[in-house]
Amino acid sequence: NLIVALQELQAEGKIRHIGFSTHGPAALIRQTIESDAFSYLNLHYHFCGSYTASGDGATAGNLENVRLAHSKDMGIFIISGYDKGGRLYAPSNKLRDLCLPDMEPMTYGSAWLWQHDMHDDQKTPIHTFVVGAARPSDLDQPILAANLLAENPDLMAARRERVTQRLDQAMKDALGEKWLQTWHQGLLNAHESKYQTHFTGLVWAYNLIQGWGMLDYCKDRYGPMEDHLAKWSVEKSKEDNMTTMGPGFGWMPGVAVDESLDYEPDYAQIPVENKEQVRKAVKFVHEWTKKQGEEEKKGGSTKEIPLEWETAYDMRPWTAFPERSTS
Repeated sequence: NLIVALQELQAEGKIRHIGFSTHGPAALIRQTIESDAFSYLNLHYHFCGSYTASGDGATAGNLENVRLAHSKDMGIFIISGYDKGGRLYAPSNKLRDLCLPDMEPMTYGSAWLWQHDMHDDQKTPIHTFVVGAARPSDLDQPILAANLLAENPDLMAARRERVTQRLDQAMKDALGEKWLQTWHQGLLNAHESKYQTHFTGLVWAYNLIQGWGMLDYCKDRYGPMEDHLAKWSVEKSKEDNMTTMGPGFGWMPGVAVDESLDYEPDYAQIPVENKEQVRKAVKFVHEWTKKQGEEEKKGGSTKEIPLEWETAYDMRPWTAFPERSTS
């Protein structure tokens, strides 16, 4: 048993703390926290959602888990604050417009985490988040944000709150307050659905595109699902499909939409008043974020992307090693 081995090393004074890192669904994360075997956790939790756990649980993400971890005096370490936390180094025009003139999106994402205890109803703090720098210049904007916080935290809080209000209003204008309160209800994630379709993530992506124009961010989320679909087979059991798809499914769960399949049984728990919009959301995300085939390109069926969905800028001066093509 791995945890017993770690506890033995801890008792011998060879290690001080035991923690866990996760891309799992919110319910599984909660069970792990409640085991009381860990003193800290690394998870995704950002102003735009909770990455793979978005749409899970009563709060549609990891907020409940962040609060639970704090109640147990656990350290809370946020993963990928600038990449999975919104692709903030290359934001959409609309997201940037909503953040300005108060701050750039990357500064807002930083402030939202640093000052979490100020805007969370239960005053829950975030202790650490990782920048994920791939080159020296990736530290420029985080350092600027940190300096602004150190110089005048009250001013940063006031600016952050103004941005939050604009972001919230943009979502309400695009989707309606009732939908924003209920969109996640009854949705199944990739570990629960019949064909490993990540409905929670798909509808979350729909919200982000409609509200904040985050198309490229959502394309990054859908891409791995398409890769999984290429390996997935309706003829195989879930267990056999998991073996075929490999460990990447655990980090980036979900199989892309297959237009030949009937997903209605997976919609059984969704409130009646939400079902049609869920169907619309799943179709929308599939059509807008899927990779374009050669026939589509030849046929000139490329969709015209609204200006506010396009990328405002890209802070990366060159492609980092993990994303480089080997060809």
